[in-house]
Amino acid sequence: MIHPAKTLGAAIGFSVAFGLLAACEEGRTDPGPVTGPVIGPEMVVHPNHLIMGVGETQILSATVREDPAWDWGGQITWTSSNPEVVRVTDSGEVTAINPGDAFVVAETGEGLSSEALIVVLGDTENLSPQLRDLIR
Repeated sequence: MIHPAKTLGAAIGFSVAFGLLAACEEGRTDPGPVTGPVIGPEMVVHPNHLIMGVGETQILSATVREDPAWDWGGQITWTSSNPEVVRVTDSGEVTAINPGDAFVVAETGEGLSSEALIVVLGDTENLSPQLRDLIR
């Protein structure tokens, strides 16, 4: 797994090195402004995965981590990739309809999005108590 902080550090280091190289090639001693990766707003759905039985409901939530210069308006739209398996309301309430799987996507009007994987099991009555505890 690539560590995000190491990746960010490498990207910034690369940007600085690239700026210095470009300045040297142009005969300048000042590399100019340092440009690096733009870190902007991020959206996360909680929980990001669920195992449910048919007929069960759960509530998902979405958190937007904002860049102070960005105003997202606060409106989130919820959709299911497979409404025959999972339905979702405007408030993020998920209902398991049929066995299968689906992604539930939360999206802002500005295009930020995140998703949760929902797996729906048909018969949860015959599962071990330990597994039943995991899906609730």
